[in-house]
Amino acid sequence: MKKLFATIAAGAALSAGVAFAGTASAETTAGTAPASREGGVSITAYSDCPSGWFCAWEHADAGGRMVRFQIGSANLQGQNFNDQISSVYNRTNRIWCTYTDANYGGTLWRVSVGWRGNVPAHMNDRISSLRPC
Repeated sequence: MKKLFATIAAGAALSAGVAFAGTASAETTAGTAPASREGGVSITAYSDCPSGWFCAWEHADAGGRMVRFQIGSANLQGQNFNDQISSVYNRTNRIWCTYTDANYGGTLWRVSVGWRGNVPAHMNDRISSLRPC
């Protein structure tokens, strides 16, 4: 029964457009959200970010593709999100640091615990790495 449930759950994840980004610490949802939230999984709302995760979206106001982290990423190219982040939600209990360069270099922007919204103009589509501070 467990194996059947795992198979069904895996099939549901694939049909919902969920793809794992190479590590257990990051997960990326693929595609764009439907106009209506009825009957499907939306990936264009801050409420889609689960508790305990740091989430980022490619467009303002939690729009477009979403990626989420628990330990961060030294290079967002690995999640196909380099220089593409426009909004974030920090649902962890730690401050997160975002950087304009890979390997935690360049300009730093700190995201407070519980903060959600659009990234500042000087960081929009420029974030290349991030991690808990």
